[in-house]
Amino acid sequence: MPTNPLFNDNRMKLGIIAMNCSHGSTITTAENTWEMTWPDTREVAVMADRAGLEVLLPV
Repeated sequence: MPTNPLFNDNRMKLGIIAMNCSHGSTITTAENTWEMTWPDTREVAVMADRAGLEVLLPV
């Protein structure tokens, strides 16, 4: 039995794209945006895993 979430029975895979970019890959000067340090990137990955997402696609 594969352990990679991409090889499950879900026909549509859900994930996060470009989570390793500051400001979430948006061009903004808004306050309180995520700067995406290594600890922040890990936190996003853990939250996505706990939520059951199958894909993390960094830039």
